[in-house]
Formats: sequence, structure tokens, C-alpha cells
Amino acid sequence: MKTSQSFVCPAGQHLEKVKQRTHHGQRCEVYRAQAEQCAAREQAPRCCGHLKPGMPRQIERVLEGAAMQEFIKRMRQPDQQALYQRRSGIAETPHMRWKGNWKWRRFSVRGLRKAGMEALWLALAYNAHVWTRVIWRTNLEVVAA
Repeated sequence: MKTSQSFVCPAGQHLEKVKQRTHHGQRCEVYRAQAEQCAAREQAPRCCGHLKPGMPRQIERVLEGAAMQEFIKRMRQPDQQALYQRRSGIAETPHMRWKGNWKWRRFSVRGLRKAGMEALWLALAYNAHVWTRVIWRTNLEVVAA
């Protein structure tokens, strides 16, 4: 639960904002509890067990940019959610095929221009694959009729 400049953990401890940083180009706010607060709690091993001994609980909150806030606002509307749901079947299918069936995970070349050429070849291969499947199905329907 967030108050003005703090969060409250499930144990009831207040995590105060200690700094703001940039991580991978995104601004983040860092909130931290007092070390003595966490050490005194019986839930400390469960809450802070993954941290070094004596380290307090810490969380980071990403500060979304203006474009992302606009997208989140737009996605709250049911008609936009339906449109985005339709888009997933169209736009995500090629990515699924590239990653799942063709085992393509990253570019094999460096540079924006070369990577663009590789992406173009990948798109052409996918389109040729779809086209041959459509032609094959049409030919089967003609033979069956």
C-alpha cells in the first residue's frame, strides 16, 4: 500500500523513499525499511531471507513515461482491450513461429542496417511460408472438388 512517499510492507513496516535512479533507461524510485525494523520482526527470515544478513527490505517502483501512462489509460477502455486482443492473434503469430518453431532468438549480425536486413529476410521467409500454405490448401480444395 502506497502513501505519499512510502510503502507499507505486509508486516506493517514503513518503507521510505531513499533515492531515484535510472535503470536500463527507465526511472525507478527505491524504497527501503530501516535495518533494525526488519531485524526485530519475526517474519524477517521469510521477508528478507533472500537478502544479505542485516540488509533491510527494499523495493523498486518504475516511474512510467508519458507514452506508457497514455497506453495504460487507453487500455482501461473495454473497446481498446478487445482491439488489442484481436491484434495479438495477428501480430504475435509470426513472432511465435520465429521463436518457437524456427528457434530464432537474436540477430546474428551487428548494426542497425544489417539487423534490418536480417529482419526483412525473416519476414519474407514467414510470408513465403504462409503463401505456400494458402496455395497448397487451395490446390487441395480444387483437387477434392
